Amino acid sequence: MKRQTLRLWAEYSLGTINKIIDMKSGPSNQSAEEMEFIRRLILIRRDIHSQLHSVGIDINDGTGD
Repeated sequence: MKRQTLRLWAEYSLGTINKIIDMKSGPSNQSAEEMEFIRRLILIRRDIHSQLHSVGIDINDGTGD
């Protein structure tokens, strides 16, 4: 049950993170703060994948992380 809950949380969280990255990564003039925000989201996404992989339940969200 814990693994299922963790997997669902990861799917929702990574889905939200991916949507924000996609929205903010468009061809627009981004401020330094927005670029830093995107960079941190990417690091968070990688960390979530790493943590999931360590317990054997990593998900494929199409990012290659």
